[in-house]
Amino acid sequence: METKLEATNMEKLNRNKLGFTGCFPVNSVGKSGGLCLLWNSNVQVDLISFSSHHITSNIELDQNQQPWVFSGIYGWPDNSQKWKTCQLMRDINPGIGKPWLCAGDFNEIMWSVEKIRGRFRFDNNMEEFRNTINNCGLTDLGFSGPRFTWTNMQHGDNNIQERLDRALANDVWISQFPYYRVTHLLRVKSDHNPLTIEFDHHPLGPTKPMVDE
Repeated sequence: METKLEATNMEKLNRNKLGFTGCFPVNSVGKSGGLCLLWNSNVQVDLISFSSHHITSNIELDQNQQPWVFSGIYGWPDNSQKWKTCQLMRDINPGIGKPWLCAGDFNEIMWSVEKIRGRFRFDNNMEEFRNTINNCGLTDLGFSGPRFTWTNMQHGDNNIQERLDRALANDVWISQFPYYRVTHLLRVKSDHNPLTIEFDHHPLGPTKPMVDE
């Protein structure tokens, strides 16, 4: 999650209000960024790498199940630096054979239909993002709930909305957790909708991509 907080303040918030067993925060940069990975004692988490734009950890939910890699992403918001998000994804890719879930605010859309109103999105940025997803062997896990995950909080014709937040996974992760579900929740005092990712929501199978309710 993007906290917009210094690491010490995030640790204090978790200690006093949230109550998770584990907390790994990364400092914000000015008034943006700031990341935090939170977990409870029933999950084994081992840090692999981190920066101001990602936290990657090895996750073990069950001793009888193969551990997998989770990367939480905060993409570069500036158009001239969006290539850095793609480079980061390629750098942290754990490789073939390792289950990998990659999710967060990528600050980019895959297709023009993932945005309404506002400035034109550069096709080359979207194409590079799509190519990076494919080259990393990732699949968009789709969603249920509102179509867009970010708004500029303005009204009428000035309102801009985009699907900047998403969950991606490789085939090995999907095979391990075939009954996943990604849900866009409602916003509360934020310009982003939070996402939940469930691993075993229904015995009939995974959700289909791009479902709008």
